[in-house]
Amino acid sequence: MKHTAIEDRRFKCTLCPKAFVLNSLLKDHINTHTGEKPYICKYCGKGSASIGTHSAHERSHMGYKRAK
Repeated sequence: MKHTAIEDRRFKCTLCPKAFVLNSLLKDHINTHTGEKPYICKYCGKGSASIGTHSAHERSHMGYKRAK
């Protein structure tokens, strides 16, 4: 999916030139423009704009660290 050319991606951001193959990825991206953080950590209450960042944050509470 990430190798799909930008002009072939169906879901385009109206605020910048980015485009996505999944509508859910576009919605998470729009959150970076609006500042909305709908994904709330169940351990500490921190908000995240994207599901990926949210998932990584919650895993950090369980002792997992990002691979470098």
